[in-house]
Amino acid sequence: MTRQPMLRTMGQHPARREERHEQEGRSIQLLTDGAVHRFDLQNLSGFGASGAAEVALAPGVTIELLFENGHRIGGRVRWNREALIGIEFFNRLPLDVLHGRGQGERAARAPRYRVARVATIAVNGISRAATIRNVSRGGMMIETALPLLPGQRIEISTGELGGLVAQVRWSRNGRAGVQLTQPLSIDQFDAASARGASAA
Repeated sequence: MTRQPMLRTMGQHPARREERHEQEGRSIQLLTDGAVHRFDLQNLSGFGASGAAEVALAPGVTIELLFENGHRIGGRVRWNREALIGIEFFNRLPLDVLHGRGQGERAARAPRYRVARVATIAVNGISRAATIRNVSRGGMMIETALPLLPGQRIEISTGELGGLVAQVRWSRNGRAGVQLTQPLSIDQFDAASARGASAA
């Protein structure tokens, strides 16, 4: 008797026939039972995903994944082994989400300038020190000891420049990439942030 694939079908589509894309370093949010958890993607296809969740999930549990551009897709856990889980989507994932494109893509591709600026970030009423390591018109890469999750909204202040609102797009190893809600003048940032202390 022919063995069936581990993820047999999703609607009318055999899951294992769909090309899987490696997603190393891409973290998104996983929602289940009203709670939000970090989910580190391992691979992704139009009909499913695998990766490491920060919460134990048994096969059959219904979840939602929240991607960087705000797209949400529902699914269920199909398998769980060691630190990884496999998820089957209820509907096909759009191609722009599959390839990490969408809202804010233009900002992500804008020229980035290497800097070292002391900053403060605030999220959920908690403020912590941070260091801005690069900046573009649409975003920044920051270092901070404060755990951040993709999709979170934060506020950034540096030097004489305050109230910069941004959304976390990715977070790993104490660093995070954020997308600003309003385009930033690089000249304004350079002048205003330089009036604060520079980081090492």
